[in-house]
Amino acid sequence: MPLAAWLIGDVVMSYASAISKFPEELRLPMLELIESVEEHMRAQLAVRREDFDALRESVLELTEAQKYSEKRLDRLEMTVQELVEAQKRTEARVEELVEAQKHTEERVGRLEVVVQELVEAQKRTEVRVEELAEAQKRTEAQMQELIEVTKRHDRQIADMRGILLENQYRDKPYAFFGRVVRRARAVPLRDIEEALEQKLSDDELDDLRVVDVLIKGRPRHEVGVPELWLAVEVSTTVDRNDVLRAARRAALMRKAGFPTIAVAAGREITQGGNEAAQSEAVALAHNGFIKYLDRALEKVSQNGS
Repeated sequence: MPLAAWLIGDVVMSYASAISKFPEELRLPMLELIESVEEHMRAQLAVRREDFDALRESVLELTEAQKYSEKRLDRLEMTVQELVEAQKRTEARVEELVEAQKHTEERVGRLEVVVQELVEAQKRTEVRVEELAEAQKRTEAQMQELIEVTKRHDRQIADMRGILLENQYRDKPYAFFGRVVRRARAVPLRDIEEALEQKLSDDELDDLRVVDVLIKGRPRHEVGVPELWLAVEVSTTVDRNDVLRAARRAALMRKAGFPTIAVAAGREITQGGNEAAQSEAVALAHNGFIKYLDRALEKVSQNGS
């Protein structure tokens, strides 16, 4: 029995029970009214089969949609759960990062302290370095002064050695030049100054005045003259300049009429001094030996003095 018909019948039965209490003359009109209402209600509440089928289809579609929605909801719940777990992991990671950040900040704080200490130490070091630099400058200045003093002392010692060596050649001419001339003796330039003035200019005479030693004697070798002079330049270390001075001053003596050979004497001889002695025909007196004497004597022979 359809639900609507059952409901209507039940309502009609309730009305009929109520009508029995009406007066006789009203019962029939009321029954007719009730029947009319019943028919109207049956018409209003009647559900056609095709509407019911359509409703059932809709219900089935809704059921399927509900199932699909429930599946999506299940997936959504899983996704949400995964997101919840991920969130928990993220929160845990964030907490770890927070702790790591705290440790980092602590390390940075300690590092800042260390850096500040290093900065202060660097400042002290720079001050110390500046002090050392100033001290170094003073030391270098003192060293330079010491070097200059040492150079002066070296020059003075060299001069003293040269003077001593010059005195030796002047005081003992026979010991050094006995193989060149007999009865060798040192002659002061002033002894022949008048003769020199007759033949030399003032500049030439000034140059000759500073010759280290003049030696005179009878030649042991045949050079065509009865008397031989030696213009000797003495230096601890004989170099090219010493040789050229000896050659120049011997030439001035020959110009003035004195047959003279050039001699450079010393304890050491540089390569330049040795080469100049060969090219300028200057005799080298060194450690008791005399080199290039023959070439020096040729200068006298060529002059015909």
